[in-house]
Amino acid sequence: MGVTDRPQNYINRIQSPATQGLPRVTVHMLHHSLTLVYLRQSIDDAKLQVDRSWEAVRGSENLLRRLHTEGF
Repeated sequence: MGVTDRPQNYINRIQSPATQGLPRVTVHMLHHSLTLVYLRQSIDDAKLQVDRSWEAVRGSENLLRRLHTEGF
């Protein structure tokens, strides 16, 4: 797989002028830190989606309960 064949979200290395001249080990550590940040953001986003889904379920249950109570 060539460099251009990689998925868009694939992180091969940090490409920034700020990393120019840094030791390879430091850049590698920064890469892993950045990966962990993205992973944490993804987990937070997933949790938010699950929370919103549960809110929708509760709203649907409340609506069905009201419809049943009011005779619909």
